[in-house]
Amino acid sequence: MGAFFQFDGLLDENDLCNMHEYREQLWNHVKHLRSVKLYGRRNFGKTSVVRNVIQKEWNKSKSKRISIYCDFYAASSIGDIAHEMTTAFAAALKAAFPASQKIQSVLQDIKNIRPVYQITESGFELSLKQQKRDAIPDLPDVFASISALCKKRNLEILLIFDEFQEIARISKAQAIFRSLLESMPVKKSVIILGSKTHLLDNIFSKPAAPFYQWGYTVEIHEIPHEIYHRYAQQRLKKAGVSISFDDSVVFQDRLLREPEAMNRFFDYVGTSCENHGLIKRERLLECFERLLDDSRSKLSVTWDRFSANERCFLSALALSRGADKITGSNFAMNTKGISREGARKILKRLMDDGIVISIDGFYTISDPYLCAYILKYWTRDREVAH
Repeated sequence: MGAFFQFDGLLDENDLCNMHEYREQLWNHVKHLRSVKLYGRRNFGKTSVVRNVIQKEWNKSKSKRISIYCDFYAASSIGDIAHEMTTAFAAALKAAFPASQKIQSVLQDIKNIRPVYQITESGFELSLKQQKRDAIPDLPDVFASISALCKKRNLEILLIFDEFQEIARISKAQAIFRSLLESMPVKKSVIILGSKTHLLDNIFSKPAAPFYQWGYTVEIHEIPHEIYHRYAQQRLKKAGVSISFDDSVVFQDRLLREPEAMNRFFDYVGTSCENHGLIKRERLLECFERLLDDSRSKLSVTWDRFSANERCFLSALALSRGADKITGSNFAMNTKGISREGARKILKRLMDDGIVISIDGFYTISDPYLCAYILKYWTRDREVAH
């Protein structure tokens, strides 16, 4: 979290920019117990608006409601999905029934899985196990237990699945998940969040896919320049700083109009130039370079994880400021030694990992700071070496 802008975590509703329309769309779907998929690039505020606005509103709007938030970012198998769902279910129970006496009564309504309840100095801990073994319950048993609880207690449930595109990589996961959701005989709303559009397309857009044409769609777009500029000016004013609209646009575009990246940069401007009034572009450029220098160690760790061919590919992408064809002659000039087929495989791998994204038909590095790091340090060092 910064001094004047919020980043590196979930944002509260007051810190979200240009989210009112999306909030209204989402809440309208949720309150009518619909299923909805929420699209948007990473770091665009999807999880913040769902968790800190929609989920909170759901939990407080009626007493007969429960919500489960589950993040599949690290899931790579059906077992991982079951583990994440089990952990999320236990957390939801603890949040919905915080009183120890109340939750003991609730746990009696859960079927197929065994609650493990432990009193601690700060309250209690809750985990869920298989009935006869000290192991994570199977996924069907988790869904059956959720349904049994909701039916017994007459609860409406909000199910939130974040980074849902990861199940596209898991064999048969889509069909299993769709079947389990459809078999829940309860009043429910489901929100699915995702940031990797090409993987989400495989889940929702292909006629043969289990989730084809599933649910309603809400998509978070880039914040209009003038709206983010007003948002930034309001916060920079607290630091005794302002910037021109033209300069604001330059740096918004340089940071791919990603809210997280923009908040980080303008917070740095506010703390570095406090009480300096209007900040000229030259000073803003200096701030950007200093912020990049301060982040060099962290970015170098990320950079070191890539193979030599991946570095070559990413360097070419950074130098070209994006490319519409990674097999074209212009791009190939900077990727000597990588075949066309090799370039396609690298692109797929980097897109699957969220390192490269497609914006308006152009492939680009998703992290604007990593792109700037490559241009400042890696390509320069290569030129010096040669």
